[in-house]
Amino acid sequence: MVRSVNGDERTVTLNWQDAMGVFDPMDENDDKTVLVSRTITPSAENMPSTAQSIGTDLYYYPLEDAPQTTVVLRPMSLSLWDQEELDETFAQILAMNPEVLVVDLKDTPGRPGGTMDHVVHLSRQLGVNEPFELKFDAIGDVGGMDDWTQGVNSFEHLLNHVPNNPWKGKVVFRINPQTSGEGDFFIRWMKLNDRGLVFGMPTAGTGSKKMQYLLSNTGTAITIPKMAQTFVNDHQAVEGVGTQPDVYFDGGIEVFLDGYWDRVY
Repeated sequence: MVRSVNGDERTVTLNWQDAMGVFDPMDENDDKTVLVSRTITPSAENMPSTAQSIGTDLYYYPLEDAPQTTVVLRPMSLSLWDQEELDETFAQILAMNPEVLVVDLKDTPGRPGGTMDHVVHLSRQLGVNEPFELKFDAIGDVGGMDDWTQGVNSFEHLLNHVPNNPWKGKVVFRINPQTSGEGDFFIRWMKLNDRGLVFGMPTAGTGSKKMQYLLSNTGTAITIPKMAQTFVNDHQAVEGVGTQPDVYFDGGIEVFLDGYWDRVY
């Protein structure tokens, strides 16, 4: 149902397409098609026709009218690509010789409780090579509430691969409330390492695995976290908190860069 400014109401039927790697956004030219993220939240900003992709989920394109040569990397997810596709994507980006890279995580959902492999790969591709360590408290699958474990995951199995095409230049990150799951942890890791300016709106604050209990007498579902994770030497939680941007800005990338270019690093 759509209500116009004069109060008239009418029903409009829109097509929709999943924006999570099962189609090519560049082929969706119907102006009645709405791109929808995995959270079933409309993605209000489409990519330009100049966008390219090595695989299905890593798009990149030059940003027109930016103060300096700028390329935007738009991951449609942080789970549906592999490290080889990422490295080849950065080879193409480097060939464009940009001065600034914008990593656009707007409307980029992760998988709540998903692995952090892609977070580590993208971090290292951006030159952040500090030890990636997460403290965890978890409820086990087999012992119920009594099977409680704690520890540190250092992801050492991912450190053998060194990116062939790392980005060492200036970076800007865009986030919003649909940036979730692995995206929540990725942007928190970027801020801890002071990798670049973050703008947009706060992230979702999700990421832990969850358990759901269904009460048979009422049908009420009770959901509790199954695992809580925080970065070693960081007292800021991710779950339930999310990450705040350096600059709150709910507009386009070009407009932001035009007004805040002197803060890009």
